[in-house]
Amino acid sequence: MSSVFISQHCITHNNKPLENLPPGSIFDFPDRVDALLQQISLLSPSTTHYSERLATDAELLTVHSRQYVSHLKTRSKSLAKQDKQHGLPTTAWEFLDLDETTILTAQSEAAARSAVGATLDAVDAVVGRGAWNAFVASRPPGHHNGCSESLELVEPKGHRYACHGGCILNETAVAVRHAQVCVCVCVCVCV
Repeated sequence: MSSVFISQHCITHNNKPLENLPPGSIFDFPDRVDALLQQISLLSPSTTHYSERLATDAELLTVHSRQYVSHLKTRSKSLAKQDKQHGLPTTAWEFLDLDETTILTAQSEAAARSAVGATLDAVDAVVGRGAWNAFVASRPPGHHNGCSESLELVEPKGHRYACHGGCILNETAVAVRHAQVCVCVCVCVCV
């Protein structure tokens, strides 16, 4: 059986256009996410799961450095404080990375943790043999995280906490670490 996991923030991430974005900024509009979710529901309505899991610091630290996770929290809190001062969620944003390719809003950290959480739920379903395979629909993406070449020139091994190209957390790498631990535990228990 195949399973589809949808992160709780997938539908609402970047739900409103951000004002004053730098030229060439990339972010998703809700209609693109809605179309994806419609197609998924047509393919496998009975195996679609809405994941409410948010990745913990411990899970993130299997891949990301403490410095990066702390940097993400600090930036997010700064933007949340701006939102609180205005009384409502605003469209305030700032760059998270040195090469100015990743935009962060007050909701981005939660959305990124949700993307990782949905991916970990998918790993648990496959490793636990509840599913043969799994597809995860999540926003923001994580596949560029850790690829900042400019940071590598300045700081060796900086890729361990870098973000790049709109990616905040690397859910694939965290999922691989999680799967390695799950498989190791299964082998140890089964032997």
